Formats: sequence, C-alpha cells, structure tokens
Amino acid sequence: MAARSLLVLGKADGVAAAIGAVLCAGDYSPVAEGQIADAILIDGVDEAPDTPFLDLTEEAFVAQAIDATLDRRAALLTALECAAADAAILVIASDAYLGRWHGAGQAAGSAALIGMMRSVAMEHGRSGLRVNALALPSGVDPEAAAVLAAALIESPAAHGQCVLADGGDNLKLRQARRR
Repeated sequence: MAARSLLVLGKADGVAAAIGAVLCAGDYSPVAEGQIADAILIDGVDEAPDTPFLDLTEEAFVAQAIDATLDRRAALLTALECAAADAAILVIASDAYLGRWHGAGQAAGSAALIGMMRSVAMEHGRSGLRVNALALPSGVDPEAAAVLAAALIESPAAHGQCVLADGGDNLKLRQARRR
C-alpha cells in the first residue's frame, strides 16, 4: 500500500503536530501547506488560561472564543483547498465544548469549532470528503491519540462525528464535580 499524504495545519509544537509526527512515522508522508493531501489534521486545541467567568474580561473572551474561532475557520478553508477528492479532514479539538471549570471562553470556542466542523461535513459530504473531530482532554498522550486519529481518518463510515477521547471522564461527571 502506498503511503498516504498528510498535511498538518496549526502550531508546529501543537497536539495535531505531535499526532501527525506519529502518523508520519507509519503509513503517512508529510506534505506542505498548498499541496494536495489525502488526510489533513487541524489543530483546534485551546490553550487559554483558566479564568473564572466573573473574572473573564471581554478582551480575554474575544481572544478565546472569537479570535480562536476565526483562526480555526481559516484552517478549515485551507484544508478544503488542499483536500484530495476523497480526503479526510480531522479536527483535533479539546473537550472544552462539554463545559469546563473556569473555562467559559474555551467552551465557547470549542463548541463553535465542533459546530463548524459538522457544517463543513454536511456541505462537502456528497463530494466524498469526510470531516470529523477528535476531542481530547489536556495532557493527552499523542501516541494514544494518533491511534484514534488514524481510525477516524481511515473509516469511510465516520462523517461529521466528534469523538470524545477522555477515558470516560465525561461519564463520571468529573468536570461537574465541585472544586
């Protein structure tokens, strides 16, 4: 089987880049932005500091939710320009869309990203393009995340899905527990 091409969009030291490095050590060959790719990873992980809602300034909220969403929109547009006809676009997102202690800005930005991903999946699904998201908690092991990323990229059945990979923490309501 020939190596598939992989484009990683986002920070060179981000989670998507780490996952991309693991994938490129296996069955994928990296390509540069502007080249056509069979698979595209987009880094949509938030790194904003924890801030209680009442202390979250308008400027901080704009940076965490609105500016971050605009950056992620630009990455999705680039991905669409670089996607092969039957490519898979995988957004690497955070689990903040579920809500987070002292993370209202992060939650808003993360939820916007998941909504955009699903909209792009609906709009481009008939053309053969598959768009999904992998939502990760902070501090995730890139090698473990790469296994899930590869499965989502390779699965012809996964389309418009957000897969939460938090080890079941959401089922245990760990975020909802009083601090």
